[in-house]
Amino acid sequence: MPGSSSPLQTFSLQLRLAETNEIFSLPQCQNDFTLKQLKSDLELLTGIPFHFQRLHYLDEMDLPDDSTLMDNDVVPGGTITMRIWRQDGWGHLVAAAAKGHTMKLAQLGVTEEYAGTSPYAKILGPEQKKEWVAHRAFVALFVASHRGHVNTVKFLLSHGGECIWPISSDVDLKTIKTALANCNKFDIKVGKLRMENRNENFLLPCF
Repeated sequence: MPGSSSPLQTFSLQLRLAETNEIFSLPQCQNDFTLKQLKSDLELLTGIPFHFQRLHYLDEMDLPDDSTLMDNDVVPGGTITMRIWRQDGWGHLVAAAAKGHTMKLAQLGVTEEYAGTSPYAKILGPEQKKEWVAHRAFVALFVASHRGHVNTVKFLLSHGGECIWPISSDVDLKTIKTALANCNKFDIKVGKLRMENRNENFLLPCF
């Protein structure tokens, strides 16, 4: 009938994370999903923060956040590729955290001891550099804890102190706590920090 619409079909996709060659299954996809919606789900599925995700399909062109799967001609059973923003060595950092390569990670700016080895960090002032290290340590902690790399998480918490950083999307803190609980050899507490004049959620893991 004119004006009628067929029900949305639910289908599965695969996601390949280029930096680690990991494959993830996406079983509950629909044509009207926007890439922004998908990225929020992928943040929890892959442990990769929303703002680092570059999604590609068939070629290496970034898919716009406000476009849908239908807009990009994504077909059931297809494979979407995720790549990490390469600036400032983020791809190497995510790969090292995902694989639990603690010693390699230690040289990628997640501690103040090695922060000066980055060309970008060398031009930062003391407070900016501290914030730069905290951001990198948070991302590494998020990725490593998602995959249960206990020794890497211990290293990040013991060498970086408290990793305090705004959560990049509307991620439920209980879900992040569950991811951190993969590293159940020690107690990690997660709470909210409300900053004056700021409306952001912060992750505060500590012993």
